[in-house]
Amino acid sequence: MEALANSNPQNAEWRRALSVADNKAGRAALAQGDAPEALRRFRDGLAVIEALAEIDPANAGWQRDVAVSYNLVGNVLLTQRALPEALKSYRAALTIVQRLAASEPTNAQWQNDLQFCIGRIGIAAWSAVLAHDLPMAMDAVDQAIALAPQATWLYASRAHALMLLGRVEEA
Repeated sequence: MEALANSNPQNAEWRRALSVADNKAGRAALAQGDAPEALRRFRDGLAVIEALAEIDPANAGWQRDVAVSYNLVGNVLLTQRALPEALKSYRAALTIVQRLAASEPTNAQWQNDLQFCIGRIGIAAWSAVLAHDLPMAMDAVDQAIALAPQATWLYASRAHALMLLGRVEEA
């Protein structure tokens, strides 16, 4: 696929197919336990789709593809315990889906994507609690709660972080 896409770099359909192929290869590598290869493939796919999205920022499908790729990168980084980098990737995805969701409030896919991204930030917050990176945990969980105050499970992460910070009364 890469040779085909590179043979005609102006062909957006082939470039997007290359990004999708990289993501599929990344998922396969992850399933085989090869996180470094998965991360490499997800980042390759992200680079391809980001370049397309920059050419046509109005293409909501490509914007969503960028967000999906950021989430895939973040997932691998989270498993590697690279919490700051994972959170940065999740936040990049969130920024994109917030824009998509705001542009079409009745689009169920965009709203679902928004809740998914908020959830990923919440999971990163919990991982930070487990790693005793409490400032990061508080920052991430407070962001997630601000965006999804109805998600009660986020409050448990916040309470755990507060208790570990010795702020039991606030927990």
